Amino acid sequence: LTLTATMQCADAADPSTYTTDDANMVNLIANSSGLFIQGISTVKVTTPDVVAGQSVVHVIDGVIITMQTAEALGLIGSREPAPT
Repeated sequence: LTLTATMQCADAADPSTYTTDDANMVNLIANSSGLFIQGISTVKVTTPDVVAGQSVVHVIDGVIITMQTAEALGLIGSREPAPT
């Protein structure tokens, strides 16, 4: 996932929803166990704030599946209303 803005983990508001560059929505959740990114799946940020050129990378412990990806893969039904 890519966010347009360069964001350090300390800048994340809890809870907050972000739109990625490819129009997927993810939630950020911070608690005493760490920072988590949530779509359909939830992953933990294991190594935050790795500077890579003009970007910031956050290493995670799994695969993020967003609502849009889950719909495209047929894992969940479409949120589009049925035609009448």
